[in-house]
Amino acid sequence: MSQIICPALTFFNEDYSFNFKINSILFRHIMLNGANGLYLLSPIGEGLYIEDKLDEKVQLINTAYESTRNRIPIFIAIYGNEVEKVVNQVDNLSKKFDNLNYVLTPPLSKKMGEDSLKNYFRDILKALSEKITIYIHNNPTKFSGNEVNPNILKELKNILNFKGFIDSSDKIHNYQANIKLLDENFSFFCSKQSRFSTFTQMVPQELNSYTGIVPIINNLVNLPQKLLNASTEGDILKLHELQEEIKDVKVKIYDNKVEEGKQQRGLKYAIKYLYKDLISESLENQNITLLTQQRELDSITKERIEASVNYLLNQKLIYQLYYLTKEEIYQLDEIVNFFSNVPVLKEQGKIKKIIGPFDGKHNTIYRVNFENSNLIFRFKTSKTDNSEILIKEKLLFPFLDGSLYLFSTKFKEKVNKIKESKEGSYIFSKKNPPIIPVANLVYYDESKTIIPYAYSVQNYLEGNPLNSIFEDFNEEPRKKSSPKFVILFENLGESLGRLHEIKFDGFYEDITDIGSESKTEWNEIFKSRIDQELKLAKKNEVEMISEIENFFTNNESILENKEPVLIHKDYQAKNLIIQEKPSSYKVSGIIDFDEWQVGVRALDFVKMRYWLKYHLNQTNLIDALYNGYQKVYQKKIDHNFTKNIKFYTVYWCLKKLNEASKIQDKNEETVVQLTDEVNPFNLKKEIKEIINEKTEN
Repeated sequence: MSQIICPALTFFNEDYSFNFKINSILFRHIMLNGANGLYLLSPIGEGLYIEDKLDEKVQLINTAYESTRNRIPIFIAIYGNEVEKVVNQVDNLSKKFDNLNYVLTPPLSKKMGEDSLKNYFRDILKALSEKITIYIHNNPTKFSGNEVNPNILKELKNILNFKGFIDSSDKIHNYQANIKLLDENFSFFCSKQSRFSTFTQMVPQELNSYTGIVPIINNLVNLPQKLLNASTEGDILKLHELQEEIKDVKVKIYDNKVEEGKQQRGLKYAIKYLYKDLISESLENQNITLLTQQRELDSITKERIEASVNYLLNQKLIYQLYYLTKEEIYQLDEIVNFFSNVPVLKEQGKIKKIIGPFDGKHNTIYRVNFENSNLIFRFKTSKTDNSEILIKEKLLFPFLDGSLYLFSTKFKEKVNKIKESKEGSYIFSKKNPPIIPVANLVYYDESKTIIPYAYSVQNYLEGNPLNSIFEDFNEEPRKKSSPKFVILFENLGESLGRLHEIKFDGFYEDITDIGSESKTEWNEIFKSRIDQELKLAKKNEVEMISEIENFFTNNESILENKEPVLIHKDYQAKNLIIQEKPSSYKVSGIIDFDEWQVGVRALDFVKMRYWLKYHLNQTNLIDALYNGYQKVYQKKIDHNFTKNIKFYTVYWCLKKLNEASKIQDKNEETVVQLTDEVNPFNLKKEIKEIINEKTEN
């Protein structure tokens, strides 16, 4: 089969040193998309203009080998005007790398005749060890018009370390002559993208294994691999279709408004957009080497490139890398291999599509569409979660269907057995469903033997998060208060009420203490949390801190004599999955129980009430939520109940203001991004209203 050698782009830092992090991602992406050779610092990329810094070159080569795990050969371009300089570069690198392939180019700025150019290459080849593998790259437009023609190649071919030729020219008659030189010791590669289909059809089938292509477009897409497959299969129609698709990608991805550097600018932006969650620096920072190539992409060009990348992903013309953390990146075949021995996952059939990652507070999340099901994988990658190893649904779900309850036989033994289990599942039965809608826990694994994180797998719930449904009605406030939304929020209130019907005989600092003697009082637990936030607020110079401190002191009685119930603690719109029906909305499921605990009822109303008040401006839906809750609670949500909600709202707002201050502290490991729903202005407004007793809900 023919080979694909990809001329890799080179990403730089602001000082034009190599950006090894992005280059490493790129190298893995290139290999994933079908390349079986990686060409560093090529004249097709940006290598032609890079200063000869041996140490950085060595580091870039090492990065390439590490990123590709030595699975594919690495090529590197060598530039110069003098024989001695070129020989010294190769010698220096060959002392550090045994299997590196070297690609020589004609002199950069010295025009030579045919005989002089032949002697130039002969002198270099003869001066180097026969064990070193050498290729020559012909690109007259880049190298002062110096053309390496078939006559030169024929003369040089008998030198043992000369193994092949890369041609960027457009001369078909040269292709024909060079193909005649092919044998097991000499290869020929076409790097003119517009000629790939023509070139592959010219090569006799028996010589295919000695040829290949060098596509810069392979930095992004897998089309070159598909093109070579069509050529091998003799599918001429498909071959021409794929050549047209490559042409189309060039039009959509390249920055065609300025000729010089159009490939680099467009492809670099596309790669950075594709992996924007992995790359911390701005999409604006292109870092093209040549000043003449630098151009700030206009908004229309960016939108075109972004839309094209999304389309190519959906058409599977780009294969994407996946990650759990920014340091741990995987290919699809690696992910499949990880879970190949988990019986319940093998039963789902082949993977059809992976969507994600979605970063949660505690998890890195993927939706995986199998042949037989759609599942949600949640990897516990958080470094700040005190119970990061525990899959919390495994302990929660038996409470939801009544299999586990406070006064059940051998309660402590059952709880301890669940906590000690490292692998398993929890599937609800139709005869004994959960009291609130949740997804089955298809599988969980806390052993960290497959991957270095605990993870869980749950059924995908059909529908959309509640907040995304309301985004469609931002310009139509009347629809937000329609009867079907009122009914929906009554149902959400009922679900919350049913959850709070699960009661305990005491409070616990952590759910891992359930079943032990480590019970404590609610005022002890929560007062320490308040004190911590007040201390941070003073350090952060939060406004009204004295008034806030006095508010907590004057209302300490709220923390006393509370009933311990099971609370979600993150009961908010993004964690409520809703299905839209023709005349109603159905609660498809409640998700993300990573913060569940034994707590107090009022605490679970804080986030939803705030969202309805400030984001939707719909206090009638707050009333609907309360009405639904009262049906289960069988008590009225009166002034005292709402006073409790407001007390915890002040605490939550203060906590959010403290988190907002972290944005200013560049040394923090975790930077908290606040959305418009919890912007500092509204947080302060809510605190002030509650302290001054101006709110009614």
